[in-house]
Amino acid sequence: MVHVLGLTLWKSMSMVGILFVLITIIGLIAGCLLQEFESPLGEDAFQSVLQAWYWIFCRLISMKDTVHHAGEVRSFWGITVLATTLTLKGVLWIVPIARIKQIFSAEYTLVVNDRELRKQMVDELLHLTGSVAQVSSSGVVCAFLRVEAGLGPLQGRVPIPIQKEKEVESALQVQLWDEKGPAGKVQVHVAWAPSKAMMESEEMEALPQGRLELQISGMDGMAYWTVPTDTFGNQEQAVRFDGKQVATNVFQVNWTSQGGSAGRDHKAQFHPMDDTDFQVVVLKLLQEQGQLVRFQQKKLEDLGKRLAASEVDEAVHGRARARELSARESIGRMA
Repeated sequence: MVHVLGLTLWKSMSMVGILFVLITIIGLIAGCLLQEFESPLGEDAFQSVLQAWYWIFCRLISMKDTVHHAGEVRSFWGITVLATTLTLKGVLWIVPIARIKQIFSAEYTLVVNDRELRKQMVDELLHLTGSVAQVSSSGVVCAFLRVEAGLGPLQGRVPIPIQKEKEVESALQVQLWDEKGPAGKVQVHVAWAPSKAMMESEEMEALPQGRLELQISGMDGMAYWTVPTDTFGNQEQAVRFDGKQVATNVFQVNWTSQGGSAGRDHKAQFHPMDDTDFQVVVLKLLQEQGQLVRFQQKKLEDLGKRLAASEVDEAVHGRARARELSARESIGRMA
């Protein structure tokens, strides 16, 4: 909700600024008229244009708890100016309030729809990967960590930056859980090195492809990693670690292909050209189509620029031709 309010305020700043400018101008005009009509009656609030403007401005923005706002309008024309100004005040506030409400409704709908779409995407990814821990509730890709130590089986999720198109290293304190609740922490060092193809991709969000290194320490036991190494499959690796020695696991991530059967767990085995393979093929075709659309768009923009330049040249030549014909006609008449 705070996000929606912030976006609404930001997109309404220009309208609010224009509204205050209009209020200031109307107040200045009304102040000049009130000073002209009311100053002969001896009211202190209208002895100068600035004082009269301040008096009417306080009433336009409903500001009462200030000094120098007291005063009465006594003349007929002064009452007419005041009534007209306050009527305009009501009209001025109608359009901005309606527009601000419209902006708020649009932003609220956008945030709610985005949240629902993100939740739907997460649910679908969780269903396809067959794991309850590959995607967090916020949509961040995670690796599933299961630790078998003296305290019993523990588990946790580690965010992995495989969607980044640059090298990333980070050290994390990962909270582990058992059936009863929090049950200890381990230190995890994450290093992600995207491939050259991913870094040079022209896509806005290139599919993950590169080398992921996970190091774990801080407890004695066996660590079992489950990492989404391809589009709809996981890869599992196990390593023994202790509080003094760092244990390292390396994963080759490639979401641009189906991956090998060795990189899938038993829940992600698929037959050739089943739904998963079809979705992978469709994803590749959509990427190729996006690249083709951008290429055609660029060609159309270049063609538009050339057509505009040719139209300018044609117009220049047309005017030159017209001047030449006019000059010939003038010479003919003189002859």
